[in-house]
Amino acid sequence: MHEVPSDIESYERLILDSSSLAILQIQEGCITYVNPEARVLFSGDKEAELDGQAIDGRLVCENVNIKTVLDDALAKNAVVQQKNCMLVDAEGNQLPVQLAIMPLLHQKQGLLRVIVKKLAETALETNEEGDSEQEMKPEIETPPEQQQVKTNSSSSPVIVRKALANAAKGKLVTLLSIQLENYEQLEQALGEKNIHQIANEIIDKLKSVLGKEVLLENSRPSLFHILVGTQNQAKLKQVADNLSHAMDELVIEVSEQVVQVATAISILPVDKQSDAALLHARIEKTLARAAEKGLNHWHLFDSKEELAELACQGDASALVRYALDNGRFKLLYQPVISLTGDKEEHYAVLLRIVDPNGKEVVAGQFAGEVDKIALGAKMDRLVILQSIKQLVIHRKKVRKKAHLFIHLSSASLQDKTLLPWVLGVLQKIPVGADSLVFQFSEKNAMRYREDIQRLLQGAKKVGFRTSLCDFGLSLKPLKTAEELSTDYVRLDATLTNNVEDDKSQEDNVSEMIKALTKLKRKTIAVPVENPNALSAFWRTQVDYVQGFFVQQPKPDMDYDFSMDE
Repeated sequence: MHEVPSDIESYERLILDSSSLAILQIQEGCITYVNPEARVLFSGDKEAELDGQAIDGRLVCENVNIKTVLDDALAKNAVVQQKNCMLVDAEGNQLPVQLAIMPLLHQKQGLLRVIVKKLAETALETNEEGDSEQEMKPEIETPPEQQQVKTNSSSSPVIVRKALANAAKGKLVTLLSIQLENYEQLEQALGEKNIHQIANEIIDKLKSVLGKEVLLENSRPSLFHILVGTQNQAKLKQVADNLSHAMDELVIEVSEQVVQVATAISILPVDKQSDAALLHARIEKTLARAAEKGLNHWHLFDSKEELAELACQGDASALVRYALDNGRFKLLYQPVISLTGDKEEHYAVLLRIVDPNGKEVVAGQFAGEVDKIALGAKMDRLVILQSIKQLVIHRKKVRKKAHLFIHLSSASLQDKTLLPWVLGVLQKIPVGADSLVFQFSEKNAMRYREDIQRLLQGAKKVGFRTSLCDFGLSLKPLKTAEELSTDYVRLDATLTNNVEDDKSQEDNVSEMIKALTKLKRKTIAVPVENPNALSAFWRTQVDYVQGFFVQQPKPDMDYDFSMDE
């Protein structure tokens, strides 16, 4: 077991200096330490001398003096989160900021550490727990479109059932739907009997355009379906244009009144994966799109358009399929730093998806869904390949050994061709097998025990490293760790959240780390979100830490590991 280093304060100072957060320390109302980011925020210069200056006048809170806020935090010995105030810079300009104030009574009496964030930045870091690791899996809410009760195919119109049956056999069929948009208005003005006459006139007109033998069904007075045996878009658009012109020209005399119809026309190619519920939902949506264009217009259903729409609504499965189809993945790298003097570099590979609106979606919002679909294996291979390429670029810059933690979905864990495929990639790219650390969750370890044992044996044979992550939530986690001989174990964030504020939690983490150390497992703790958390993790004797306080995820591997030596 390694000993806790004695120079914790100097190590903390190195971490504070390199942090991307603006951090200062205050004692008796005066600044005693300012890191470079805070110097820039307060004065615009990383080298500015601020030590010894009074904080009063530099931070201004509404209706209360900043000194009162600081004294209150000291008196209660409690962290003050999200205190909004104004920062006054060197030129007297005021900048809205948010403070997190932490007493450091374990170091010096009356000492406070303050993290300052621009208010514009705080919105970007909401729930960054999801950013810390790819495999965190919060529940995703299902979009309203998918929450409807599934339509029983036997209650669907006959023509819809025929369309589904033909598609299931591999036939290329398309369902045309024509909806009478002014149905309610006409029924109110003319009565139900006359509405049926209008429906018959519409049917006759449709047959005059498409032929008397056309397969047509009037499922209700306001809706007509036509089944055609093609999915050729040029032909479908020509048919739709003909129908649109026919509806424009259709004038019906009813009860001595002249009626002109207003319709919307849906063109829906039917695929093998469709069911009755999905088909009905698509018809309704496509008709609505046609109606938006104007009277008697048509709209051709586009599966890519639907996929993008569902992705924007937060449908996790659609989001993953959209990213795979359009190359909308983005990889970020976050350092995993050693607290025990390991001179080699370690980075966690974090996955983002850029949705159709250009918004980055963290893996926590779709990783759970990835484990349910076969596409997860394809996604994992894309991540592995791009990570290896980025590692080659990084090696040319720093010429140091680096290891990448890459998460595997359940589909990849069951894929016997994964390791041979990776070895084939490494034969073409000069990267050692031990540069890759394949990690899997404790939950999947229990579900796919045989597959993982096979993976571990293969990885050990060729030199890949492995990691058990999200660890500590099962009934007997240490038994799992003992049975699965991985190189690393990363504790689940729920075990370590707020470890800096809960001594009993810190003790529990320490005991678990001791047990894992006896099993010769290197341990990793997340998240390190503030200096106090780093101190607490140091005391637990964990091997590595990772979190936003060390460095936020970036597109490049640019952390300076030399300060950890």
